[in-house]
Amino acid sequence: MKKIYDLPDLFSEQVKELYSAEKQQQSAFKKLFKKIGSEELQELNKKIIEKNELHIKRLEDVLEKLGEPKKIIECKAMKELIDRGLNLSKNCENIEVYEAGLVSVVQCMKHFEIADYGTLVAFADLLNQKEITEILKKSLVEEETHDKELTGLADRSINDRAKLLVVNVD
Repeated sequence: MKKIYDLPDLFSEQVKELYSAEKQQQSAFKKLFKKIGSEELQELNKKIIEKNELHIKRLEDVLEKLGEPKKIIECKAMKELIDRGLNLSKNCENIEVYEAGLVSVVQCMKHFEIADYGTLVAFADLLNQKEITEILKKSLVEEETHDKELTGLADRSINDRAKLLVVNVD
């Protein structure tokens, strides 16, 4: 990360970091969703991956409008969330419990992105970057929608299936 002297510097650095977070998710989701059985969760994953690709393109557009290179600043927060999901995948012995845990991890990722996109929308607005504000708002709304869809899926079926499995290990 370069030295930050003003709000435009902070804004462009945070855009680069969010770009990294979106790129990290792109490769991680293929691994994280590999062993799930729920068709609903598979469908939602496809939808999230499609939007993820669109978010990456939008952030590339924002970086271009800012005159910034598509330089990635590793997003350590997203890396930790992905690692949490990968550890769950490796250590979870039951598919239903894994799916409940995976929904939880993906929601953490979505909450992180909602916070980041919300902040960037506010910064872009303050910097009178109207076009960039609108671009970022689209991704913010989509992230909020994914979060609601994940909550609905967890409440409708995923969590109940996981709850039915109680294993006594003596």
